[in-house]
Amino acid sequence: MGVDVVNFSIGGSSTASPWANHYGRQILNLWDAGIPFVTSAGNDGPDFGSITFPAYMPWAFAVGSTTHRLKTGRRLRVAALGAWFIVYGNGPDLPDPSFNAVSMISGELAASNMLGCEPFPADTFTDRVAMLRRGDCTFETKVNNAADAGAIAVVMINNVPGDPINMIGLEDTTIPAGMISLEDSQQILQVMNALNSALTVDLPRSEVTVEDVNAQDRVSGFSSRGPVVVPGMVKPNAMAPGQSIRSAFVSSPTAAAISSGTSMASPHAAGAIAQLRQLNPSWGPDVLQSVMETTAEVEPVIAGGLQANLFERGSGRIRVDRAARAGLYLPITRSEFMAADPAQGGNPANLNLAGVLFEDCAESCTLTRTVQALRSGSWSVQTLGDLSISVSPGSFNLSSGQRQTLEITVERGATEDGVLAEGQIRLVPQGDNVVEQRLRVGAIFGAGAPPAAATVVDVEVGANRGRGTLTIEGLPELAEAVFNTSALTRPVEERFELIEDPTPDNPFSGGEGTRTFLVEVPEDTLMLWVETASEESPDIDLFVGFDANGNGQAEEAELVCTSWEEMESSERCLISNPQAGTWWIVVQNWLASAADASDAVSLDYAVLRNAPDDYSLVASGVGIHQGGDLSLQVHWDNPAMRINQAYVGAIGLTADPDNLADAGVIPIRIERVLPNQPRPTALFKGEQLPVVVPANSTHKQLFIDVPPTTFRLSVTVEGDDGVNAGLQLVEFDSLAGSAPGTPEPPPGTVVSGTGSGAGIDLAVGDAINQITPGRWHVILENPTDEEKLVYVQAGFPENGRLNAQYGLWSPRSRLIFQGIEWQRAGPGFMLWYSYDHAGLPQFYIATAAIDEDSSVWRATLERVTGNNVRQNVEVVGEVSLTTLEDDLMSFAWRLNGAHGSELMIPNAPPTCPEVDGQPFSLTGHWFSPTAPVGGTTMIVTDTSQSYVRYYYDDDGVGRWVFVSALEDELGAAGEVRDFRGFCPNCESFPMSYDGNSSAVGGHAVFFESETSATEVIEFTSAPPLNHVISLDVPIQKLSQTLSCQP
Repeated sequence: MGVDVVNFSIGGSSTASPWANHYGRQILNLWDAGIPFVTSAGNDGPDFGSITFPAYMPWAFAVGSTTHRLKTGRRLRVAALGAWFIVYGNGPDLPDPSFNAVSMISGELAASNMLGCEPFPADTFTDRVAMLRRGDCTFETKVNNAADAGAIAVVMINNVPGDPINMIGLEDTTIPAGMISLEDSQQILQVMNALNSALTVDLPRSEVTVEDVNAQDRVSGFSSRGPVVVPGMVKPNAMAPGQSIRSAFVSSPTAAAISSGTSMASPHAAGAIAQLRQLNPSWGPDVLQSVMETTAEVEPVIAGGLQANLFERGSGRIRVDRAARAGLYLPITRSEFMAADPAQGGNPANLNLAGVLFEDCAESCTLTRTVQALRSGSWSVQTLGDLSISVSPGSFNLSSGQRQTLEITVERGATEDGVLAEGQIRLVPQGDNVVEQRLRVGAIFGAGAPPAAATVVDVEVGANRGRGTLTIEGLPELAEAVFNTSALTRPVEERFELIEDPTPDNPFSGGEGTRTFLVEVPEDTLMLWVETASEESPDIDLFVGFDANGNGQAEEAELVCTSWEEMESSERCLISNPQAGTWWIVVQNWLASAADASDAVSLDYAVLRNAPDDYSLVASGVGIHQGGDLSLQVHWDNPAMRINQAYVGAIGLTADPDNLADAGVIPIRIERVLPNQPRPTALFKGEQLPVVVPANSTHKQLFIDVPPTTFRLSVTVEGDDGVNAGLQLVEFDSLAGSAPGTPEPPPGTVVSGTGSGAGIDLAVGDAINQITPGRWHVILENPTDEEKLVYVQAGFPENGRLNAQYGLWSPRSRLIFQGIEWQRAGPGFMLWYSYDHAGLPQFYIATAAIDEDSSVWRATLERVTGNNVRQNVEVVGEVSLTTLEDDLMSFAWRLNGAHGSELMIPNAPPTCPEVDGQPFSLTGHWFSPTAPVGGTTMIVTDTSQSYVRYYYDDDGVGRWVFVSALEDELGAAGEVRDFRGFCPNCESFPMSYDGNSSAVGGHAVFFESETSATEVIEFTSAPPLNHVISLDVPIQKLSQTLSCQP
């Protein structure tokens, strides 16, 4: 007997590359052994992009959850209102007899605490039912807090659309707790809030079962959605019932319970695959997976009241009866999976899988899929859906075992930028012995549009910081590729009314139907962004021009841009590289909503200047572009961004660092459409940082590291009213294992305050009772139903500077083969040796003056590209080093749309070798004075010598290699090792010297003095780079010469 199929109803938060993930390789081994791997898609819906490990892996069959037609359960009856389904968790059951005609009140009305994550005042719910909202803490915490305040039961409100879920983790609670849907709660809360009092309810024990065909095939609110981090993957693969499923349950007295989750859905799919394998024992994983997907149904699957899209339902609802009669499948092998690794130059979108996804497509894109016949037959190829799809050939005949490759091309047509367009490819058999099969096709257009067209890259995001990839197709060669960016900017808003223009053919007449605005544009502007909208007027027109004669009047001869789509009120002008000076904007109501109407009109405009020191918007790419498609990593970090408010920016492309954007300008619009979940955020000394606190939540991850050179910490919080604030300490010794994040602070606060509208002043410590050094968390509580924006500033006086050892530093509690060099050459400077998102070596530089009265050093962080003739830098973030002891520093960063921190320790003692019996100080930072070819971090002690050499590869990207001397002799030949790892905020994995690096060449240094030498290095970087590097250059010590310690 063997294993026919594996069901894995477990998931994690990892989004590391499946090819670099140890467990990913193990799962692929199952595929190679002929065993299909079926897994739950995850329960982090309804957010898009919420599918993680292991469901995002190309070789995993990820199953999302839908409802079925039977609804069985108890009811919550509210007097004079109605009855609604309630799903009780795995805590205590309702008493017998149950609760009838009892009082129910919300946590908000009772104690301004709807979430229930904090304790309630005593007797808040005595002999009453507490109504709370899901989110921010465990169900157990909420229920226990309500019980401690006298509640007899809890009614929980789901915090996402869709049916309620079965709450688990309630085994140690003492009162019953059930959940109702978000939709059902709205009527109850509306009446309760209107009356400002409790309602009378019944909680009967009896169950009712209702069969409702309309209730089936709804995507569960909790079911995770695509897209995934692996490009070109359609996930989930398919859908199956996973909500309100009667299943085995250990804690149940009957060994059964009603459970919900994608963990209930994947066994349905695994069971279906087992049935198919019983019918066809020779079918392998590629056959089983592809016939399940190509015979699934998309039409019945609903999400949010609409037909579900590709990212919500994948291939659709499984139909095992149809899968058993499939005539075709898509063959694929382990070697093809391995070759698709993006880090090795592969493209997962080319994998021969049933889902076909075109991402970042410009106007037209092509992929291929190959089908193999399970039985002889003839098939015609047809398409359907809104997406323009062409397939060649249009028909084919196959004998059993023969293959046919299909060339699939999608065209943009009328599809808007950034919108998921969908279609299907029908493989229609001739005859009744097999069923029709379909390939699901999705495409997203716009990101690759030529910059000259100034097509807006419109991005909806879920957080105030993050990253994405932008592909620009057909870009000419950029010998020195530079990507200048503006700050992410909130447009200026003008709101006014206009009557219909009595002279519609002359918008420059200055009549009552027009409005003119003047805008000053400075020299360094990448783009002037102007757009209009009106919900009342059917036709608003927009005119923008440069005031060449300086008279402040709009004239037709000065017109630069016209946007006047017929019967359209939303108009836009995007002017790249605008001339410095005064510009005018004319808005015209060409056709009013009625003859005598005065229509409301909105005008938004933004002057998007190059902002070289701002990192709210960053675009990073190669330093040398050979021509063709260009991939940019786009990062955003705007902590003041409010929900549903759009911010705009511009990316200027140039081949000349002295030019802003001669190769084009890409406009980008970013809008956060989801609540901004709190993330670890380092607060730098002296800065005033905007912080958005979501509704009904507590932000506990904002912190500042306080050194031992101070006695007092002062923090101010001001902004929107309704936020409470407090301070709590986490000692430095408690930080181990939390990097790059920060641990949860202990409950409670050392000091607290209320009233953020008027300003909150918090202080800990004074000259007598000195503050304890450590990580101090600024805890922000927002108990209201609206998100709040506050500004937080922290500072502390110091009695001098605690100096840290100079040299190479690494994380104290993680072996991750990345670290920083801390040196001084007048100002302080730092080299950060790390990795990019693909796991390839990358270095960053920071330079700033050292404050001799402070143990805190803060600097902007720069990414460097070069062509060995000239170096170009771009600001990508900010760093702070706080000295805690001479051999311990706290390193905090903001980089590439992510924040993090780590405790660092020196790699080596500050000792020196001896030459002719005298100490010879060589540790430090060295560079070549004759050419910008990078530099070297040298660590030379009395017992060892090692080097980190940074350089520019053939694409002009800054990389690094590690060199370990092979002999004890000073400057002896060394082995060059090329490492692969993970970026500072990427998912970590275990690393080892031999497992994560390879020997690629040799290195030697010939020292002439403590400050001059000749360096020789030759190597070929490891795949996928494969760049040949050969240098023989004089080098000099840049950093100050260090004193030798015994």
